[in-house]
Amino acid sequence: NDNWSGVVSVEGYLGRNLTATQGVDPQTVLGTEFANNSLPGASDTQVNANKGNPSAYNAGGVTEFDSGTYLAIGLQGNVQANPYIVFYMNSLGRGRITMSYDIIDIDSGSNSAVSPVALQYRVGTTGNFINVPAGFVADATDGPTIGGQITSLNVQLPANTANKANVQVRLITTNGSGPDEWIGVNNVVFSSLAPSAASVEISGRAVTLKGTGISHATVTMTDSFGRTVTAVTNSFGYYHFREVSAGSTVIIEARAKGYTFDTQVVTAFDSISDFDLIATE
Repeated sequence: NDNWSGVVSVEGYLGRNLTATQGVDPQTVLGTEFANNSLPGASDTQVNANKGNPSAYNAGGVTEFDSGTYLAIGLQGNVQANPYIVFYMNSLGRGRITMSYDIIDIDSGSNSAVSPVALQYRVGTTGNFINVPAGFVADATDGPTIGGQITSLNVQLPANTANKANVQVRLITTNGSGPDEWIGVNNVVFSSLAPSAASVEISGRAVTLKGTGISHATVTMTDSFGRTVTAVTNSFGYYHFREVSAGSTVIIEARAKGYTFDTQVVTAFDSISDFDLIATE
């Protein structure tokens, strides 16, 4: 119980008191229950180990079901728990990170509640997670006394998860409006591609905080050898860089009268068409 030391790069957490009410969309729950949203060591993880029948077990949180009909890591919300599983990844030298997994209704008991599951990620070890809409399951269950529904997903993670030393990916559910069912997670596979020698493109818009395009902004891209290329945004704020070496890390900076932009760093294994530069003031 509460010991993930034998499971490489995976841990489960209770998500204690992350929501104040029932039925909160897990896509909107982006923090953790710990200071600075950091994820601590094994002493703060949570798992009920070596269980067999989800329909006869209602402890909530994260549970290993390793015998019986369903073999899975189960998530069940309750008044305190918004449980989640975290996968720790080193993607250095890799691009186009893809995650495939099965979300399974493993509860054929009398419990019944809408049971959503969200996929989220962050680069680094602190700060909020970022929701991945393509990985969202609005309801992973069939209802009371029915189990076995399988939702299979294959999701390409955002481009900024590539070539990073620390990426955290998590699956999270929340306390439902009703008696929560067990949701199983199984067959999780991460895949990636090595960078190629091909060229890619980076494009996007320079925009205000309200999303209005900023025309005639100067956008500069600098590669790892110090070489720079400059583009000027059009009347709608669009810029475009071609012939970017695939797998290279570049620095992108924007300048426009009356606006300030943060410097951006991106590794482009594939073409990126929505790399927007948002003015901070």
